[in-house]
Amino acid sequence: MDKIQTLRAGTLILGFAQLLVILVAVTFFLFPDLFLLSLFLLAVLLLIGYFFLLLGFEDKAGYGGALLFFVAFFLFLLNLQKAVEIAESLLAFRPVQTAEFLPLLLIPLLYVASNVLVGIGFYNLGRKYNSNMLKVAGSLLGASIAVDVVAGELAPFLAIFSFFLAYAGLSEIRKKLA
Repeated sequence: MDKIQTLRAGTLILGFAQLLVILVAVTFFLFPDLFLLSLFLLAVLLLIGYFFLLLGFEDKAGYGGALLFFVAFFLFLLNLQKAVEIAESLLAFRPVQTAEFLPLLLIPLLYVASNVLVGIGFYNLGRKYNSNMLKVAGSLLGASIAVDVVAGELAPFLAIFSFFLAYAGLSEIRKKLA
């Protein structure tokens, strides 16, 4: 499989993973019994999608962003027990020590940085192959993080659109190269 096709597969999987983010939020409230299953499926899709990006990117920013996702995911797994304890305390309205909480903030920051770098990677790839669609997708993916900070409910939709737009841009490039 060539690099463009590998990136296409990764963006398609990550687009569906972003759709699943919305479903995970819904299952948490409406179907709590399915929450862990949907969370597991989300993790699997994210791992597979970012693995394809890792294999497909030749651009240093995109490759670094995909690699940074795996660092964030590994740190999340290492701190999963602590995150569960903090979540239980917060849900029970018990106080949480700031010192316990601060190290966990590194994980979302790494995830944000990984998406920004992947967005830059897509933008650079769009510039290399003269694909405005891929440049826009890369810009939107990086911007989806800023939107998440300002208006969190819009970010998953922007990320979904970004990944599917990247898929379309990569398809366009693949046709040019064929």
